[in-house]
Order: sequence, then C-alpha cells, then structure tokens
Amino acid sequence: MRIPLVVDFFVAQSPPTPIPTPTSTPTPSLEVQLLTKQLELLQDANTQMASSFQAFVSALNLSFIVIGLVLGILGVIGAFFYGKTISEVKQTVGMVATREVERIVSVTIKDRVDYLQRVLEQEEVIGWVSVDYLLPTGQGTLPPKEFQFLKARGFQDVQFRYKADKVNRRSHILVLDLVNHQFTEEEVALIVRQIADNFYPKSILVVYVDYRISAVDELLKNKRFYSAPANTPITLMGTVVNSAYMAYALRRADDT
Repeated sequence: MRIPLVVDFFVAQSPPTPIPTPTSTPTPSLEVQLLTKQLELLQDANTQMASSFQAFVSALNLSFIVIGLVLGILGVIGAFFYGKTISEVKQTVGMVATREVERIVSVTIKDRVDYLQRVLEQEEVIGWVSVDYLLPTGQGTLPPKEFQFLKARGFQDVQFRYKADKVNRRSHILVLDLVNHQFTEEEVALIVRQIADNFYPKSILVVYVDYRISAVDELLKNKRFYSAPANTPITLMGTVVNSAYMAYALRRADDT
C-alpha cells in the first residue's frame, strides 16, 4: 500500500503535530570506511608514482648503456678524424649526456609531484562541499542507504530532508530522491515545481530517478540552474562527486 505524499508546503493548512526527525549518527564503521578510502586513494597515488619512477629508472639504466656504446664509437671516430683522444671525446659527450639526464630526472619528478598534488586538491574539494539529500515523503522516515554512502564519502556536510521547504538553499548540491518512495506523476510534478521555483542557481541539482517522468525531464532542461540525472547508487555517487567540482567552480567564480 503506497504512503500518501504530504504536500504541506503547497496548500495552506494548520501545521500538523511535528514528528521528530530521526537522526542518523555516523557509526564507527562508516568513519573507518571513510578513513580507509582516503588511505587507499593516497596509497594508489603513491603506488602509481613509485611504478612510474621505477620504469623511469629502468629506462635510465638502459640509456646509460646506450650512452656508453655511443661514447666508445664517438671516441674512435674522433680519434680517427680529428686527432682527439678517446678520453677527450668521452669527456665532452659525457658532460652533454649528464646535463640531459639531470633535465629528464627533474621533469619526471616534477610531473609526479604535480599529479599527487592534483589528487589531494580533488579530495580537498570534496571536503569543502555540502549536500542536502531530499526524500520528500512529507513525514519522518529513515534515510536510505544511498544517503549513508554519500555521508561516508567525506563531504563537508550531508543532511537528510523529507520536506522540500526544509532544504538549505545555500547547500552546494541538492539530491532529489524519487527512487526510495512510490510517487504518482502528479506528486512528482508538484515536488518538481516547488524545487524549480526556489532553487539557488549557484547550487547543483542531482535527480535520482530510475524511470522516465515527463516532469523530471522538464526539470532537467531548466536553464536557470545546473542539474544532472542518476539512476543507480553507483551513478548517483559518481554524479554527486562530479557535481562537487562544478559547485566549487561556480562559487569560486563569484570570488574572482
């Protein structure tokens, strides 16, 4: 049996008796998972750096062998054509080769450091972004697993809402969940209209929906703000993370 949607923010009526909103306290396991993910990210970046550097060292060793052969050949040629000794030719070529090796090492190390810095900067953006998760049942309900996934990802703040008029308009991202409750198309149309009329243009709207709804299609075409769809928990996580970078860019643009 479908639970009726309460649209108390569309029709003026006496305020119902407030139903206490269940609070979700992050469990130690979620905090451990978050720390584990962050450690895994840094370990992965470090592993990639180590692998690349090992490959570079191997290539460098091969280069020294080739340089040695070249020095020998050039020494013979120099002694035959120009009267220079083999040691003189080796010294001249060796100085050039050393400078080139030093340049290659410097460039490679700089590239690896820049890569690690970009990884850390991306995680800093995640920690800067706030998310409101709206499952508009109109009454107290437990947050779904998708909310817990986002909360464990490491965003600055992730809040659960079950009424559209309780959404924080200044949040960087609003997730509209139309999957974890059965809504009629009429109910969806009302929810969509409320959000479209009040949405902050510097925020990003992510609509979590697993089937085509005309009202949602129209909402995603709204040019007044940025939005994106998601239809599975995996795509939801990826879309919210990508939206974080867009939200960060929008707010930074105001500061420049």
